[in-house]
Amino acid sequence: MLPARLRDLIGDALWAMMIYLSIGALAPGARLDRRAVLAVAICWGVEFSQLYHAPTLDAWRGTTVGQLVLGSGFDLRDLGAYALGVLAAWLLEVTARRDKSAALARRSDL
Repeated sequence: MLPARLRDLIGDALWAMMIYLSIGALAPGARLDRRAVLAVAICWGVEFSQLYHAPTLDAWRGTTVGQLVLGSGFDLRDLGAYALGVLAAWLLEVTARRDKSAALARRSDL
């Protein structure tokens, strides 16, 4: 129902959210802002890697796993989608932590 370009951008944002959440799972004690910066760096690094074409790398990109991990072609608009996806994941985590802290504070007041 959505235009193809919008679906693509939403997919890129969701992929970036997954990267952010994966970093959180691997390094739960890391500061949220550092997780966000690392996630954007990884996403952008993968996107810029699509400008490099070596036969072996392109062959791997031709597989399903390779396409999901490395993508297939550079698109400048994807950089913004990644940043927005990481920002959304970061905001969700900040909000969830704030809500949890508020609930714990209310519980301790009882």
